[in-house]
Amino acid sequence: MTVPSDAVNLPASDQFAVYRGQEFPYTVSGRDAVWLEMDRADFDQFPPADVLKWGRPDGRILGVRVPASTISRFFSRGMRARWFGEPVDFSVVDTETVDIYYDRDPRLAELMGLKGNQYDGFRAHVPFAELQDIEVIVTPRSVYDWWGTDFPDGPPEVAG
Repeated sequence: MTVPSDAVNLPASDQFAVYRGQEFPYTVSGRDAVWLEMDRADFDQFPPADVLKWGRPDGRILGVRVPASTISRFFSRGMRARWFGEPVDFSVVDTETVDIYYDRDPRLAELMGLKGNQYDGFRAHVPFAELQDIEVIVTPRSVYDWWGTDFPDGPPEVAG
């Protein structure tokens, strides 16, 4: 994938479900369903008879619950780069700023002015222009891969 030269043109970072050819951020909803998160235009395209819809009156947080079997693909997408030679993960904050995440040497993180700790990692907002060697990382996912191999049918509280 060709990486854009500015932050605003980078693809979104998140976990995604592909439903009817369109990518949506998602969360798991029970054993056999997912909540697709979306904007008002996409939300209004879903007929109420087909799916369960939810949202706030101000329309900032909208979602649709669909059967997991209707999802053609699950994946996560993130960004990786080098910031002053150090490997970082990052997400876009605005057109010129990114939020970097660094999880290596705590002494170096402190010297670089990052906030955080050795257990949770270190973060900072930095100019996008300071990043080098930008990569977009796409990883295929199973809807339940976060449950791990110990619970192939889901965690005990929802396994049937």
